[in-house]
Amino acid sequence: MFYSGNFEITASAANNFTTLGALVVTFSVIAMAEVERQLRFKTY
Repeated sequence: MFYSGNFEITASAANNFTTLGALVVTFSVIAMAEVERQLRFKTY
């Protein structure tokens, strides 16, 4: 996520960027957790 004030983005676009940024971070962490889970249960 980034601070939309740095890019002079205002009004609803700033709200959308904040919301979408939070969703991207959430889905990225979930995706990383799935990969980590498979590596954790892998037998060597």
